[in-house]
Amino acid sequence: MRKHFIYSIGGLLACSMMLASCLGNNDDDITYYDDTALTAFSLGTLKYNKRVNADSVASTTLDCSSYKFYIDQQKRLVYNTDSLPVGVDVSKTVATISSKNSGTIVLKSINSDSLSYWSSTDSVDFTQPRKVRIYNHNGEYREYTVSVNVHKQYGDTLTWSNMGTLNALTAYSGMRIYATADRLFLLTNAAGFTASRPSAANWSQMEQQLDASAYINSAVLNDTLYVLSGGRLLRTSDGQSWKSESTQIKRLLGASKTKLYAFDADGNIASSSDGATWTAEKYDASTAWLPANDISLCAQQLQTNEDSYRLLLCGNRDYAQGDSTAVVWGKIEEPSTMQTQAWSLFNWDVTNPYPLHALSNLQVVAYDGMFVALGSSTMTNGTNWGATGFYRSADNGITWQRDTTMALPSGFSSPKNFAITTDKDHYLWIADATTGIIWRGRINRLGWAEEQKAFTK
Repeated sequence: MRKHFIYSIGGLLACSMMLASCLGNNDDDITYYDDTALTAFSLGTLKYNKRVNADSVASTTLDCSSYKFYIDQQKRLVYNTDSLPVGVDVSKTVATISSKNSGTIVLKSINSDSLSYWSSTDSVDFTQPRKVRIYNHNGEYREYTVSVNVHKQYGDTLTWSNMGTLNALTAYSGMRIYATADRLFLLTNAAGFTASRPSAANWSQMEQQLDASAYINSAVLNDTLYVLSGGRLLRTSDGQSWKSESTQIKRLLGASKTKLYAFDADGNIASSSDGATWTAEKYDASTAWLPANDISLCAQQLQTNEDSYRLLLCGNRDYAQGDSTAVVWGKIEEPSTMQTQAWSLFNWDVTNPYPLHALSNLQVVAYDGMFVALGSSTMTNGTNWGATGFYRSADNGITWQRDTTMALPSGFSSPKNFAITTDKDHYLWIADATTGIIWRGRINRLGWAEEQKAFTK
């Protein structure tokens, strides 16, 4: 690559102006502009070591022209908020740079203060931020810092962290975990524990006495944990102070973003916005198909309407039924309207080869725009289904397929006795009663910060 080093930008510009003055003895006026700026930046096609699978990569190229670069004229920063994929080589980058009023574009060396003219045919090392100057015809310049951001993590990899061990968990035969904005609640069949979120560094046992089935009769609404225990509905926001009131509901199913859901005294689905007043829900199938065990109720925000949610009610019927598939009900919740939609049963038939299996200890959460299920490899009818792992539904609960991209934590035992939940920061939490380990994981791209894209000043 040929570079013309600049020892005096001002001198060169002055000479060019004098030369133009000597030659310009005609009637044409030459206009010089005092202001200039970097107005556009883009990349071309770059070398790319693309990951084929977990063990190998392939050498190819990637057209990077679609990656938009934003220019902050006030701070004089140029950067891409959508980082290039892992494996893109930016050490020899061909870029297109535009300047206002045909300003001269100059590149500062990485290792020294030397300057060189920029050429559209030059390859530039952008493995670190580079200083780019735009000179006007008077020798004045504006200096920008150009950063070409490349991801250091594979976006779709689920990364887990061991958040510590709660040894007491190994003594219990059943548990569930719940998350609020700043706390985690871990309920078992004999005790309850709480810790601050997101660290979960120190767990403390709650003094509130709960009955043996309270851990599966709990839900979080408006950062408050609701627990059905001993015929009363209890609620707390910190695990220390509790409020209690009598209730007629017999099973707390879960919560959406705006309502609690439960089975009322007659075994029908009912909803409540405060836990005090309950309204009967409608559904389009027999109550014989309502879940009785391993119940999960989760809500996924609709992409088309941020005020509406898709609800999924999943679980297993009475184990004596010998079902090989779980039951799944769904509905759309629209708090902003006065209309209440009915719950619909998702029927299984020969046209659907991918039902949700009736896995023991089945638990379902809304995650990454989909619904994710985890359970034991053994079904409730005793059939061994096979390898343990996550199942995902990308079509709102209709079909479920094994997700090989979402790996369980290394060291996680077979999920015969575990609990799983999600939090507002897109973390998955798994508590393993076999080892007592608390795991926290997140798909990498869900944790990437989004930089400012628009500048008005």
